[in-house]
Amino acid sequence: MRKIFIAVFPVLIVLFAGCSTVKIADTAKCGPVIKAGFFVDDGSRGGGVFQIARLLHYAPQLSVTLLDGKDIRSNALDKLDLLVIPGGSSATQFKKMGKDGAAKVRAFVKKGGNYVGVCAGFHCTLNRPDRIALLPYVYINKASGLQAPLMIEITEKGAKILDIAPGKYQVQYSRGPISKKGKAMSGANAEVLGVYKNSVGLPGRAHYDFTNHPAILFGNHGKGRVVATSFHPEVHVANHCIFNGMVYAVTGRKIVQKFPEKNYRPVRVALYVGNTEGKARITRMLELDRHPDLDVKIISNVYDGVLDHSDVFISMAKNEKGFRDFVSKNKKIFRNFMDRGGKVIAAGSGVEAFEKHSNLISHPNGKSFVDAVLKIK
Repeated sequence: MRKIFIAVFPVLIVLFAGCSTVKIADTAKCGPVIKAGFFVDDGSRGGGVFQIARLLHYAPQLSVTLLDGKDIRSNALDKLDLLVIPGGSSATQFKKMGKDGAAKVRAFVKKGGNYVGVCAGFHCTLNRPDRIALLPYVYINKASGLQAPLMIEITEKGAKILDIAPGKYQVQYSRGPISKKGKAMSGANAEVLGVYKNSVGLPGRAHYDFTNHPAILFGNHGKGRVVATSFHPEVHVANHCIFNGMVYAVTGRKIVQKFPEKNYRPVRVALYVGNTEGKARITRMLELDRHPDLDVKIISNVYDGVLDHSDVFISMAKNEKGFRDFVSKNKKIFRNFMDRGGKVIAAGSGVEAFEKHSNLISHPNGKSFVDAVLKIK
């Protein structure tokens, strides 16, 4: 009997080790796929939305559904385990889902659904009548700053909850909401996992030093878990562990992205996001990003020589004043880019914002860009 035990024991060790010793690439095998919803309606805007879409869609542990306000009001959350709300404008996000949609989100979390919020998604959690109101924290009016790299410090307990190293991290901050503890909420509580260690003020305002104010909140609303950052962990690769840790904090599952492999000499694509919104833009981006012959860089400007290392510039923006101003301001950069052989592909009416050029390509609105880019190669 002792000999049998000795022979079998190593096998038992391997079996019981399971997920605790499994390689990161195999974590999808440690449990059922998490059904995640990603809110991409108007108000969810900026390059961070695309970055979060990549982090979600390339995690094999997740099955991702793109959501708009109508979906939320139509009970789409009933089929999900996790809701992710990215940066942008929390006021517009709330408007698109409406009071009924916000109530659906609260009910979803109260019953055990999980919530991850970034920047505007953080603001949505705060306890005010014109937001979703999940946590007993309140917005400090006018306590925000410019877009800037800031330092945060994650506590020892916060690091354990997020399953990352404690200490200081440099993160991207972009006018994120600053909050403080408010009145108690029935069935909800929250704690601070990380705080800001410096701040930056807006021009024309009295400077509000939000050092030591919450950068990361974690808590529960009913049976569900909530975690949110008022900075953007998706922007820099070094901070992706924080975003993945947020998913882990509320679901108990580690996610690890498996990005598509690229061929040795891919076409270099600069994908301009601006304020384009909606499900279609995420779909179009992923179509480009998944192709092995295309290397996509998501950009929000064309300064600092970003086009010097690109073959194609793509914009999904409409011919609206903000986009026309952007193109006009950078007219010389675009002209030089096209003169040296770079291609500019603009969707729909957006092509009208550019000066006529032989390397300016008009693209049907709402159609995949992949074939148009591959023709260039």
